[in-house]
Amino acid sequence: MPLRGTLGAAAARSFGLNSVYGIPYPAIVLFEVIAGGGGGGGGGGGSGGAGGAGGYRNGTFTPVSGTPYSIIVGAGGAGSAPNSNGTNGPDSTFNTTTSAGGGGGGGQIAGGSPGGSGGGGWSGFSGQGGGAGNTPSVSPSQGNNGGNGSNAPLAPGAGGGGAGAVGQTGPGGNGVYTISTGEAVAGGGGGIAYNGANASPGGIGGGGPGPSSPGTANTGGGGGGPTQYGTGGNGGSGVVYVRINKPHTASFSGGVTQTSSSNMLYNIYKVTATSTGSETVTFTIV
Repeated sequence: MPLRGTLGAAAARSFGLNSVYGIPYPAIVLFEVIAGGGGGGGGGGGSGGAGGAGGYRNGTFTPVSGTPYSIIVGAGGAGSAPNSNGTNGPDSTFNTTTSAGGGGGGGQIAGGSPGGSGGGGWSGFSGQGGGAGNTPSVSPSQGNNGGNGSNAPLAPGAGGGGAGAVGQTGPGGNGVYTISTGEAVAGGGGGIAYNGANASPGGIGGGGPGPSSPGTANTGGGGGGPTQYGTGGNGGSGVVYVRINKPHTASFSGGVTQTSSSNMLYNIYKVTATSTGSETVTFTIV
């Protein structure tokens, strides 16, 4: 039966996946915010702990056309020289949602630092605990605890926590897969024994393995732990994903480094760096 009323046949022909009778669906933004990963701790007299992954958070909102929304991508935290904890990763922010940087790995006789996911603890003659994840606390949780160090012979430094799993004595905790693109992010770094034995993998999602490998850039992966008297690996830089349903689009201020892709339903933007704390994204609502 033909359509009746003012919509008419032209509206019927315009019916599609992105509209109803030619009227676009309301714009909905899905965002995913991953902070910078923590750096591995310095080895000291034992095995330094690995860095924790940057926190992972997501959410949705209805944007206002032309309104600027803030966006910040945190770099990775620095790995530490012997005897000190690794540096926590910087936070990443989208609009009002902030993900905390990953905790630095434990240095000489020290536990891992708290963060989005916690850093792994030092292993040696007295094993030290992992740093607390989901710090500061948010719901749903943005990350997990770092692994606990051990005083067992040839025990590796503990792995950093990941967004999807806690760190272990050695391996880093696994991260998660993004909703926007299916990429793995926010894995904890892995540890290694003081003499180079028992090298452990980083968590899926960019965690750097031992010894001292950096977390993968643009994943928020934690840095790997070092051997005795070694320097921990640097954490991987964070990333922010922004997805909006078609035909609506996003545009960014000049200091943003980003790539874009699309599928049948969505325009997807992957933001890998911001130059200052005042970068923004705006949406064009068609």
